[in-house]
Amino acid sequence: MDTDLVTQAQIGDKEAFAAIAAVLADRYLAASHRILRDLALAEDATQQALLAIWRDLPQLRDPARFDAWSYRLLVRACYASLAVRAAGAPAFVSSN
Repeated sequence: MDTDLVTQAQIGDKEAFAAIAAVLADRYLAASHRILRDLALAEDATQQALLAIWRDLPQLRDPARFDAWSYRLLVRACYASLAVRAAGAPAFVSSN
C-alpha cells in the first residue's frame, strides 16, 4: 500500500481512506470468504475490518506495515464472526 496514502488517512483524510478501502475491499472479501466459507458472513467481517482499520489507523506506528496490520484486523474480524456462530448466536436479527 502507498505509505503516503496511509499517512494521509491516518490524519483523517476521508478521501485517502476511501482510496485504500477501494483497493482492499475485493481482496479482503475474498480472503474472508476463504476463512468463513459463507459469503454473507464474509461481507460482514470485511465491513467490520474496514471499520476497525479506519478507527485504529491513527495508532498505526509504521505506515509501511499497513498491509500486515490491516490483514490481521481482517482475520480477527473473521475469528470473531466464527466465535459468534459457534456460540449459537444469530449472525443477524430478522425483522419478522
